[in-house]
Amino acid sequence: VMVVAFGLFGFATSLPGLVAAVVLTGLAGALFNPAVRTYLMHEAGEHRAEAFSVFNVFQHAGTLVGPVLGAALLAIDFRAVALVACLAFAVLTAAQVLVLPHREVEPQRGGVLGSWREVVGNRRFLGFTLALSAYFGLYNQLYLTLPLEAQRVSGLTWAIAVVFGVSTVIGVAGQVRITNWCRARWSSGFSVIVGLSCMGLSFVPLVLGAPLLEAPADAAPLALVPVVVTTVLFTVGQAITNPFAMELLPQVGSERLAGTYYGFYYLVSSLVAAGVGWLVGALLDACAGPELRWLPWLALCSSGTS
Repeated sequence: VMVVAFGLFGFATSLPGLVAAVVLTGLAGALFNPAVRTYLMHEAGEHRAEAFSVFNVFQHAGTLVGPVLGAALLAIDFRAVALVACLAFAVLTAAQVLVLPHREVEPQRGGVLGSWREVVGNRRFLGFTLALSAYFGLYNQLYLTLPLEAQRVSGLTWAIAVVFGVSTVIGVAGQVRITNWCRARWSSGFSVIVGLSCMGLSFVPLVLGAPLLEAPADAAPLALVPVVVTTVLFTVGQAITNPFAMELLPQVGSERLAGTYYGFYYLVSSLVAAGVGWLVGALLDACAGPELRWLPWLALCSSGTS
């Protein structure tokens, strides 16, 4: 589906064609995200958190390489970006078909509606999902509010790259080490609690520092210190939370319907993330003055610690 979507981006010249490409891209993501996590969950056995940790390392590496390659291709033409992405997904599809071992799929007697009824009726899982949805509400800030704040306080065009660079380096170099360290000392549930708390508390430097920093500061690199500290603590919290949350999800749900449970989790999380993004964006607009500039960051801090 992703191959077709990016092929349309490369060749479509009409609005309906572009809309179809966007819809197919979303559909591909909705199919891929639960499926790949279900596959990892079944194949990893007793080392699920460790498997998801390695998966996150490659995600961070892609976050580093993707924008650089995309920027280089955009210098040629947007069509070049779309066609290279189409080719990349085609190669990955062929590799998965040829390399991944075949696994028999257990038929579900209740059908789609029966599976969803089971998920919605699982109160333990619903509570887990609502609690963990804060993760995605905070996670999106790495790509939204933190880059905006870095550029605001510094006035430097490369300040956004600092946020992404720091996060990527920690994710690639530290993710597996952080997961192994937590595994040796804490339970999976306690690791999730610590990780979410770390993500929420990471905004404390901005609660304290943002009202004091006007834009742009004379010592622009020094003005980035609160944002960098927040990014470091945020990424460490993310590295703690995600692998153990992915490990726990089928345990509070069902391994038999793991794909459906993962899909429902991402559906709820995306809605919560949209709501958090809207709220924080509205607060950033309403609290532009220094006297209330701490309020958006306090709201994010509360999201991870409540």
